Amino acid sequence: MDYSNLIKKYDKFNQRDVLNSFSSQIDFVEKTFENFKLIQKINVKKIKNIVICGMGGSGFTGDIINSYVNINVPILVCKDYVLPNFVSKETLVVCISYSGNTIETLTAFDDAIMRGAKVVSICSGGFLKEKSKDNILIKVGFQPRLSYTMQFLAVLFLFDKIGFVKISDEVKVLKKLVSDVSLKKVDLKAKKLAEDLYNTIPVIYSSTQNFALSEKFKCDINETCKQHSFFNVFSEFNHNEIVGYTKFEKKIQPVFLIDDCDFDYVKKRMKVVKKLLNDRKYEVVEVKILGNSRIEKLFYTLYLISYTSFYLAMLNKVEPNSVEIIENLKKNI
Repeated sequence: MDYSNLIKKYDKFNQRDVLNSFSSQIDFVEKTFENFKLIQKINVKKIKNIVICGMGGSGFTGDIINSYVNINVPILVCKDYVLPNFVSKETLVVCISYSGNTIETLTAFDDAIMRGAKVVSICSGGFLKEKSKDNILIKVGFQPRLSYTMQFLAVLFLFDKIGFVKISDEVKVLKKLVSDVSLKKVDLKAKKLAEDLYNTIPVIYSSTQNFALSEKFKCDINETCKQHSFFNVFSEFNHNEIVGYTKFEKKIQPVFLIDDCDFDYVKKRMKVVKKLLNDRKYEVVEVKILGNSRIEKLFYTLYLISYTSFYLAMLNKVEPNSVEIIENLKKNI
């Protein structure tokens, strides 16, 4: 299908150009951390737990970090006004708000300060920048849901700076993924996937280890395509939601994110559930999570999701960038 006329008509804020500029996010974070120093002293041995606060696209950063890093300190993602009860002076709290004005994150920031936690913020400006002693500034000009490469790397570089992780080839892998050749391949697959999901209600399923990807797919379809989508994980949905497939619903489109590194029982469940759904007239769309490493798998899939959502928005004949109903909600609170 030729998308050129649809893009010309509906992509009023040039979101496709933003998709093709993920490399600028990588370069920006690399440059930011060349001379970055924390004002407060954070002793890695004294941090007993980590809380990453954020909403929407910024909250998603916590989910993707939690699914990637492997450290001995537990990480909890907080998408709320109030921090969990365990937060103390032995907690590192990372507050992420792309705009710097997200009320839930600002409230959580104040709560963290009151409890004596070590607090670092990540934002592009706003009140959060003004409040913060230690702040990592990120590049302006993106919708929060498309700034995930930059936000992810900002947290990863922060963890490296403190001593939780040691960055190895992550930046190299991401730069290869966002090269022109790689993104063209993603672009082609995304067009086909968007056409498979057009005029449906996509319900995204993955293993628990990949829940951040199924969540992200659902949220991008909601925001970019202005349509309903939902997600769940194996094998929890086998204990409740699967019963909803007893009666065939034409609009419902199950989508499985397939990872060859999933637990064997999960892979078996996916095969069995696919057969059960096929028997009930549902065609399952399978999306393979490709890559030679965890970082490559995560971000290959994220870029595929971003491009797919864009093309699905074009098919829906909607402007992909704006989130008018969210802005109206904020004005009325």
